Amino acid sequence: MKREKWRGVLTPRRLRGCKHRMLSHSSKMPMTIDQIVNETRSLPRDVVAELVDRILMESHGGQNAEHSAAWSAVVHSRIGDIRSGKIKGIPAEQSSKKIRQIVGR
Repeated sequence: MKREKWRGVLTPRRLRGCKHRMLSHSSKMPMTIDQIVNETRSLPRDVVAELVDRILMESHGGQNAEHSAAWSAVVHSRIGDIRSGKIKGIPAEQSSKKIRQIVGR
């Protein structure tokens, strides 16, 4: 099966060794933020990343299809420019150093 099909699905294999009782639909008591954070510590990193992404998308009204398509075109164009040698990428260390200088760290 393709990876996309399983994105966000907590299969037994992905949850092996995890406490997967988080956000139970049968729970009568809502979880506190601290409880949710504690529960996420036992989840695989990719599941936590998707959870955070989905929360952000929900809180900001989702993703506009037109904007998504436009950004996708920009990303593919930039990747093509880098691969063809039209532009040269900046090493991550150099970018990180510049960011630290800008934010004062």
